[in-house]
Amino acid sequence: MARVDRLRRESRPQNGYFQIILNSNFQVNIFEDDAEVMMFIDSFNKFAREYSARMLGCSMMDTHIHILLYAIGLSSFIQKWIRIFSRYHNKRLKTSGNIFVSPFQSYYYGDGSNVMKIIETLFYLYYNPLAEGMCSHPKEYARCSFSSHYEKTHIDLTKQPYILPSRPAYNIDSSLLYSIYPTYDEFEKAFWEYTRLKKQNSKGVGLNGRMTEMPAYAGNGYKPYSKQSHNTDSQVLEYRNKILNGKLVMHLSSKEADDIIRRLLTETFANRRQIASVMMVSYEHVRGIERKMVFRR
Repeated sequence: MARVDRLRRESRPQNGYFQIILNSNFQVNIFEDDAEVMMFIDSFNKFAREYSARMLGCSMMDTHIHILLYAIGLSSFIQKWIRIFSRYHNKRLKTSGNIFVSPFQSYYYGDGSNVMKIIETLFYLYYNPLAEGMCSHPKEYARCSFSSHYEKTHIDLTKQPYILPSRPAYNIDSSLLYSIYPTYDEFEKAFWEYTRLKKQNSKGVGLNGRMTEMPAYAGNGYKPYSKQSHNTDSQVLEYRNKILNGKLVMHLSSKEADDIIRRLLTETFANRRQIASVMMVSYEHVRGIERKMVFRR
């Protein structure tokens, strides 16, 4: 009987506040370009009213997505949301299959009475692009909703790196945030204090071990991948697109694709998993090409 109890999946709460994590299958890049990011947000808005859903914040990384939200009927809402996006993605790239790992991860925060726990989770969402070396301030990272909370606060985003040509139309509910931090200055101060403590308690390589600016395509070029420094998934995807110059990966011949894989191996900090993701091939295929390159040296 005890064994049956251990094997029985606990029922997921359906109504209230949640942190949702959507992981991509096989750690591939979720978004091919800016249009897909905006489609993802539009897909949320399409079903929001039906499930009384409100997004409190989001941070969309290369291979996973963090969302803080309120919903009534969570599982049904998430299924409809990601299904319509997946259909769009697959049709556009002429692919098939599930983009996201199923079941999705969720953390339940009840009816919202523990406001500080929810806000701490919001800070965690915005800490993610910093930890991945995608920006030096979350307001610079267009794929998170940091700059959407305080509309009356002017934040000049036009001169910052990592900004999409058209920022997604985030429809963010900031009411809980305002109840604790009524001004942007208070919010930002609290976020950086959270970041300081997070870095202080971190056992990982940390921000100093990652690239914090977009790679240059001239000058000294790139160095091989190492544990101390590497490109982010977004950087590898951008460099691949520069090489492709408007072509699609699925239209390349095997030789053309392998030539690009060799360039990514020698000209970027990218690891095998990243290259396999952007080139839509298996990890072992990239590994095989890399072994041949090492053997010939």
